[in-house]
Order: sequence, then C-alpha cells, then structure tokens
Amino acid sequence: MTEQTEEEQSRIVQLNSTIDELKANNTTTINKCEQLEKELEQKQNEINQLNTTLEAIRSLNAAATTDYEQLRNKYEETQNKIIELNTMIDEVKTIDTANTAELQQIRQQLTEKQNEITNLSHINDELKAINSAITEEHNQIKKQLEEKQNELTQLNDKCQQYKNEIIHLNTITNDIKVNNETIIEQIKQQLEA
Repeated sequence: MTEQTEEEQSRIVQLNSTIDELKANNTTTINKCEQLEKELEQKQNEINQLNTTLEAIRSLNAAATTDYEQLRNKYEETQNKIIELNTMIDEVKTIDTANTAELQQIRQQLTEKQNEITNLSHINDELKAINSAITEEHNQIKKQLEEKQNELTQLNDKCQQYKNEIIHLNTITNDIKVNNETIIEQIKQQLEA
C-alpha cells in the first residue's frame, strides 16, 4: 500500500469512527429529543389540566365573587335593618320610659284621688250623720214650734177673750158710772128740793 492510500485508509477509519460517534450522539440526541417530547407532552397535558383547573377555579371564583357580592349586599341590608331596628328599639324604649313615667304619675295621682275619695267619703259620712242629727233636731224644733204656735194661738184666743171681757166690763163699768152719776144727780136734786 502506498502512503497516500494509508492516509486515505486512516482518514476513512477516522471518518467512520466520527460517523459512528455522530450516529451514537445522534441516537442519544434522538432519544433525548423523544424523552423531551414525551416530557413536553406530559407538561402540555399538565398545562392543559392546569388551564382547565384554572378555568374551573375562575368560574368558581366568579361564582364566589357573585355570592360574596350578594352576601355583602345582604350583610349591608341586614346591618342597615339592624341599625333601623335598634333605632326603633331606642325610640320604643324612649316612649316606654315616658309611658312608664306617665303611668307612675297617673298611679300616684290615682292613689291621691283614691285617698281624697276616702277622705271625702268619711267627710260625707260625718256630714250625713250631722245632717241626720240636724234633721232630727229640726224636726224636734219644728214640732216644738208647732206646739208653741198652738200655745200662742190658744193664748191669742184667750187674750181676745180677755179683751172682749174687758170691753164688756168697761161697758158695764161705764154704764154703772153713768147710772151712778145719774143717781147722784137725782139724789142731789132730791136733797136740794
């Protein structure tokens, strides 16, 4: 073999060796690429699952946000209702306090009026007793007055009788006096004759 042939043969051997290395590297690279493709496919599947999960979470989150908004609105309405009810309760308490005070005052006035009624009842009973006594005394006085009136009438009648008798006696006395004067005059005339 010539030197050039040996060089070429050596070159061929090197090239074949390089080709074998490249083939081996290529196989390794292909295997790695296939592995990477599988991993990439797995990752893509994971990404798809995560995207699906993310969409589901977003939907849930949107629903939760809607629910939250509704609940917050409901809470605000409830809070406003509570404030309104507390205000009404305070107003009712104020009215109740005023009514209680007024009721207490009315009870006190009622007690005072009841005491007044009791006192007036006692006074009325006393006045009835006094009135009864006065009526009894009045009746007695009236009876006595009637008796005295009767006595006075009788006395007036007697006085009138006495007056009549006195008039009669005066008449008789006058007659006697006239008669006496006449008799005396007659006696004088007889004595003078």
